[in-house]
Amino acid sequence: SFTLVRFATSIGEAGEVPEPAWDTLLEAYLAVRPVPRFADIARARLLERTTADLVWVLWDYTRRRDPRPVEAGTKISLRYQNARRMLYGPWDVFGAPHSC
Repeated sequence: SFTLVRFATSIGEAGEVPEPAWDTLLEAYLAVRPVPRFADIARARLLERTTADLVWVLWDYTRRRDPRPVEAGTKISLRYQNARRMLYGPWDVFGAPHSC
């Protein structure tokens, strides 16, 4: 699941994975290698990757001593919105109904 998720996060801006692309990737993977509950596992892995990237981009921004404003250097707001959408929106990996 890690490789699939890593590839998926490279598709969109700031790690955002368009839902049609995600669905296509899952279908293609499952056609070759059927794994029970793989969609749930992959979504949890995507949330893990998204959360890790939130921390990593800020660390890297600081490490590089990037002179740009933090948003310009990291797109942290977009990354945070993606994580919230995964936790509380239609991508809710835990199945709980919430609203953003």
